[in-house]
Amino acid sequence: MSKANRSNFNKMLIMVNSGSRLRQASLVACNKPARIGYRLKFLGTPMKNALQEFLEAIRFRFEHQLNDLGVEAKAKRKYGGQFIEFTGDGRYVPVNIMLKPGVLLPQSKLRLEECTLLQEKWYPVPVGTNGWIFYEYSRSDWFELSGKPEQDFAKISETISRAGVVRNASIHEKVTANGQIALAYEEITKELEPRNIREVKYTVTDGIESLNFADAEGKEWTLGFNASRVKISVDGKSVGLVEHDDRFEMREIIRSRLDHIRLSKKW
Repeated sequence: MSKANRSNFNKMLIMVNSGSRLRQASLVACNKPARIGYRLKFLGTPMKNALQEFLEAIRFRFEHQLNDLGVEAKAKRKYGGQFIEFTGDGRYVPVNIMLKPGVLLPQSKLRLEECTLLQEKWYPVPVGTNGWIFYEYSRSDWFELSGKPEQDFAKISETISRAGVVRNASIHEKVTANGQIALAYEEITKELEPRNIREVKYTVTDGIESLNFADAEGKEWTLGFNASRVKISVDGKSVGLVEHDDRFEMREIIRSRLDHIRLSKKW
């Protein structure tokens, strides 16, 4: 055996102590860019399946990108198939990779051209002027991977960056899951901003979400989103009760009372 072959042989041979006997293991390192990650195969034990291979490659290649976003790649079964998703503590990246059936079989081969990249588009909508938001769903896109590893991994990385992070609804994150209150805020500001009322605070007390502002007379307005209706109050006194989605009526109640204040001051 030549010196070069002996050197290569020594690198490939690993002796693993297993109690009373030794087992051989071979470490195959993939240094070529076109290969996916690496494989570790112990003789006498099953090889990784395609899902495990893909998951490890993603974690290896995107380690810094995912750490910066505060998420990690995880395998999950849903919709009757196997997916790779990106989730973290109270947040997620709205990107999934769908794998074709059979990826859990021992020694199954990963075929990137049989994988689909799915992306949901969400954008933050302000709820009040004190930093609260609601994530509004926009649309979904999907792409079939090409089967060319470098091109496909670049596409996955680009999609993750473009999608960004969606934070789960929580008081700590200042995110509400109530789309109706987000739409109500958008509607009433059309009435308030021309009157130079620019501060509208979102609050949640005992599970009741509210929008709060003060008018030109210093009176405190509250739109409280109870379980069934929205109660509109001025200085604690009810002035209206409307459905959650009846934003026209909310605006009309606000408009009529603020106009009354303006006219009373004029005369």
